[in-house]
Amino acid sequence: MAEEDPNDPTLSAVVSILPKEQRTTDTPESGIPLSEDLRAIGLAKSRLTSAGFEVHAPFGGKFSIGAKKTVFEEFFGETILIDDAALIRAVTNSSGGYELPLDNLPDDLKGLVGSVAFTPPPDWAKLGS
Repeated sequence: MAEEDPNDPTLSAVVSILPKEQRTTDTPESGIPLSEDLRAIGLAKSRLTSAGFEVHAPFGGKFSIGAKKTVFEEFFGETILIDDAALIRAVTNSSGGYELPLDNLPDDLKGLVGSVAFTPPPDWAKLGS
């Protein structure tokens, strides 16, 4: 197995789909009878797969994506910061937050995606109490 490039590690984030009443992108009908929510997730997953992300199975209105750091930075137009100093890696945007900007998304994804965020590391102080 190849060793991970420390300068371009693989990262993951969670994509949340907008609620039906907030979507501005129409979801295409298919030959399979699917709910509008599943069609929205399918369209978002398809677009993100085409952009180079590995896309995982949905759970509710969310699914995870994974890719190299450079893929995230190019697609979202945001510098990604990685802190490996603690026990668990912390991944944030350039201002230290966990959500990625949606401004660079293609228009059809802007109408479907509510957020894309890295998972914050656990708060060990809260877990111990």
